[in-house]
Amino acid sequence: MLNGITNDTISGMNISIIGAGKSGLSAANLASILGAHPFISDAASPDPQKSGIDKYNHELGGHSKKVLDSDLIVISPGIPDTIPIIRSAVNKGIPVVSEIEFASWHTNSPIIAVTGSNGKTTTTFLIHHLLKDSSYNSHIGGNMGVPFSELVVEELNSHELNTIHVLEVSSFQLEHIYRFSPFIAVITNISPDHLDRYDGMEAYISAKMNIIQNLGPDDHILYNGNDNIINDHLIHINGPQKKSFVSESNEKTHLVYSDSGIFENDKCIIPMENLSIRGPHNFENILAAVSVADILDIPREDIYNSIKSFVGIPHRLELIIDADGICFYNDSKATNLASCSAALNSFEENVILILGGISKGKTDYTILFSQMETRVTHVFCYGEEGENIFEQINNHFPSTYHRNFSVAIDTVLSTCTIGDTVLLSPACASFDQFRNFEARGEKFKQIVLEHMGSIA
Repeated sequence: MLNGITNDTISGMNISIIGAGKSGLSAANLASILGAHPFISDAASPDPQKSGIDKYNHELGGHSKKVLDSDLIVISPGIPDTIPIIRSAVNKGIPVVSEIEFASWHTNSPIIAVTGSNGKTTTTFLIHHLLKDSSYNSHIGGNMGVPFSELVVEELNSHELNTIHVLEVSSFQLEHIYRFSPFIAVITNISPDHLDRYDGMEAYISAKMNIIQNLGPDDHILYNGNDNIINDHLIHINGPQKKSFVSESNEKTHLVYSDSGIFENDKCIIPMENLSIRGPHNFENILAAVSVADILDIPREDIYNSIKSFVGIPHRLELIIDADGICFYNDSKATNLASCSAALNSFEENVILILGGISKGKTDYTILFSQMETRVTHVFCYGEEGENIFEQINNHFPSTYHRNFSVAIDTVLSTCTIGDTVLLSPACASFDQFRNFEARGEKFKQIVLEHMGSIA
């Protein structure tokens, strides 16, 4: 049924869009530009004027049967397909697709798609940074920042040449793809995450691996060869060109990393001190970006100069301030154990760790003990999940629990001393007290900078 939907046939179609967030509104805008008739349905009740939904036919506060009066349904990534209206649509034979799937139908430009449990945002920004420095017309978006539909609208309006779309794609976005086919698919790693959404780990892995389902012999899969889960799921994949960006089999690049930097043929080409982003996990992100640049034949010297100038991204091991011998790092994007573990491995001692938020499923925080043992001096727990974290770790590490985030941070600020590293790396989602991890990180920065300003 989807095979009949093209740029030529979409005009005049009725398209229902589930969710009035950024992805949903962007999909509605693209549909409207293409001559379709979008109808947005949201279970919540956002302010129509503030959200921009009032420009479109819409309903708020629930999903009615109007949704089913459509030729196609575009589902926003935050909405599970288990809700009744989607089940009804499936029973009626109405195609249900993700926003990235819908947007991909309307561009012929190559797509570089990056997925993984951790590292995908940094890797996506690194690739975009390398391409911009090499005069590509690189557009960045997807799971963070700008929805893919918005990037496609920009492309359609500008008629730009040499365009490449660099997308971070989540498991949620990959759940309903049918023709979405990146030129280069990058898989950074896979570890337990979002198990509150999926029936189990295998369902989560399956959603992630959808990224490669439509790749052909001219397309590329770049993957972390140190990740057993990825290796196990790629071993029988034939067709696309596969290449690990960290294993010894990477014969073209001969790139390896160590604590001192990145080496090519035993020669250190990027010393650790020349990198603005810290942590051994970022070496793998860099190697992934270099592997993408190699496929695009970007000269090595240009690649290395770009990497040296990359300063990182907000909310990912972001140094807020080094004041009076105390360093404050905002790693609010660390919403799972693996990401928090990687952050801890970036430091050696005297870490005051802030954990908490809302759980993504039953979580065993004792997994962090090996990283915490020689590094962490005190743990501050907050939020809905904070009490559970406190109960798991209190007998092993000095710990404090405050339900309110701001109160917890104020307490940290009153107790940290010279030589401490204060690290917000929550290992939990933010939605108990914040609309997203960005808002949590910004609040952390605000409290810290106001406090430091008051004692300066």
